[in-house]
Amino acid sequence: MRTNLVGRAVALAILAVSASAPVAASAATVGSIREYRTDTPGGAPGNLGPQGITARSDGTLWFVEAASLIGRITTSGRVTEFRTAGFGTGPWGITTGPANRLWYTEADSSAIGRMTTGGVTTRFLTPTASAAPYGIAAGPDGNLWFTEHDAGKVGRMTPAGTITEYALGSVAAGPNGITAGPDGALWFAEFGAGKIGRITTAGVLTEFASDGGPSSGPIGITTGPDGALWYTAQTANQVVRMTTAGVNTDHFNIPTPNSGANGITTGPDGNLWFSESGENRIGRLTTSTGLITEYPTRTAAAGPTGITVGSDGGVWFTEPNTDMIARITAISSGPNTVSPKVSGVAKPGHTLRTTAGSWNRPRVQTSYQWLRDGHPILIASAASTKPATASTYRIIARDRGHRISCRVSVRYAGIAVSFKAQSNVLKVAPVVRPPSRFTG
Repeated sequence: MRTNLVGRAVALAILAVSASAPVAASAATVGSIREYRTDTPGGAPGNLGPQGITARSDGTLWFVEAASLIGRITTSGRVTEFRTAGFGTGPWGITTGPANRLWYTEADSSAIGRMTTGGVTTRFLTPTASAAPYGIAAGPDGNLWFTEHDAGKVGRMTPAGTITEYALGSVAAGPNGITAGPDGALWFAEFGAGKIGRITTAGVLTEFASDGGPSSGPIGITTGPDGALWYTAQTANQVVRMTTAGVNTDHFNIPTPNSGANGITTGPDGNLWFSESGENRIGRLTTSTGLITEYPTRTAAAGPTGITVGSDGGVWFTEPNTDMIARITAISSGPNTVSPKVSGVAKPGHTLRTTAGSWNRPRVQTSYQWLRDGHPILIASAASTKPATASTYRIIARDRGHRISCRVSVRYAGIAVSFKAQSNVLKVAPVVRPPSRFTG
């Protein structure tokens, strides 16, 4: 096992940026932080501020506020809040899941919540009372998977609300973060037992010792860009790499003591980004060298916890102690470095082609959507109507006088959200009508 026992290398960036400036999508300094205050301040009974956060490819991010709120923030920093079913339910984790809805855990009321993007909520109680569900993730089987911190269990819930629970080796296992693994299983961190757990979609459980043993305190976990699992070991003050065989291959000591390493995510730069709630920093681990860079939060005592990647290429995180959502710049020029290009003859009967453009990292998935005047084009056939999603598009008579372009979406390994880029526009010539003739 390789380790960074001397910290390998440390870079500590002291930042001074405006908390109210709009987010710049490109040409920003890596490590620069902007903060956005939520509408509802903390301090109310049971309100611990924002906790978990998840991103959607529509340019919004959604977060939970531990009293009773679900918040939405756009990449430009506009916040909207929605109330859940009752005060003091303790929303904790959140994910984007089936049916284009938001799914979240209610730690204090032991329930799983479902919310539409319009703010309509439905609740499902866990079979075990006082289970305290924490982390939640969408599984490859179309179900929701979540950890039950106080019950020592992992739960599976269908989109219709049927819950099945699976007991771990100990009630005190304290499962916390959970993620969909690269092998089709769900992986989770057991803070109390010092283990990393794996559960298949059929419910088969396996537990592996974490690096550092029972007292290492695994808490956050994510799938890395290299096809391995990466987790934060809070008590050991480390970030650890584990293979899908359950073998710990590397651990990296966080330079700041007692950092309180918490959430972790794969960034658009191919590195691991993690929150340090104890020392108010955001850490970046460069996977190729093991270098850890730490960036102080804009506001002191922010206590960052939840962390995710937005569709704008920024890394977004929650600050429960300051009632803020913050963004740190992970890449200076945006994921798309050369725009897609549409070429061809813009006349009915001719076929247009588009390139995917150039991107800052290798793509694991590329998809296309042709647009007419900025709106998705639908192709009608005798059997059905479907979107125009090939890399080519044959112009039809209806396109005359309209502007045709293509939107390219890409996915990176280890990142749930997709990134989008727009091509150039070609205008299809309108119908030319002969001038009217008058005879007398």
